Amino acid sequence: MEEMKDRERESSQVDNEFLLEALKTENLDQFRTEFLEMHPYDQAQFYTSLSDEFRSVVYTYLSPEEMADLFENIEIDEEDYESLLAEMNPSYAAEMLSHMYADDAADVLNEINDEQAVSYLTIMDDEAASEIQGLLNYEESTAGSIMTTEFIAIEANETARSAMQILKGKLRMRKRYIMCSLPIRIRSCLVFYRSGH
Repeated sequence: MEEMKDRERESSQVDNEFLLEALKTENLDQFRTEFLEMHPYDQAQFYTSLSDEFRSVVYTYLSPEEMADLFENIEIDEEDYESLLAEMNPSYAAEMLSHMYADDAADVLNEINDEQAVSYLTIMDDEAASEIQGLLNYEESTAGSIMTTEFIAIEANETARSAMQILKGKLRMRKRYIMCSLPIRIRSCLVFYRSGH
């Protein structure tokens, strides 16, 4: 078991070195091919290990949507969000935030100064801004602040196993806990998310 963990660490180190070399040599295709094959959590780990110089290259190599997937998996101190967003072009950052799940984007915007948060909300498309703004109105640690606006419908004739497979498929990239009550004769099911932050 320990041997397998060592091999995974070595493989991860090789991937990181390969990606860093692709950034240093400005090899866009090589970087994108390898980086986009990685799990978003691993992408986030690599991204946070970079200097601001190399992160600025990453912003030119990834679309705001691709960056949103990475940013949802980032594990940094809350005060670091503001500096990372400041490294990005404001319209890039706003578009990235609009591609994130609304609750994750609201969490990020709650960690930066109000003036900057309003600036991003003003730049992004109205629908995303409205959805995120609705979540920003809840005080921290209330049910409203940890909920998501994502909705998943499951047909009443689905089995419990099938329903759980659907949920796992829809949410496989999310860091959320799923609580669901599935009675034998399912009529409806409420799925509650609790933030994994």
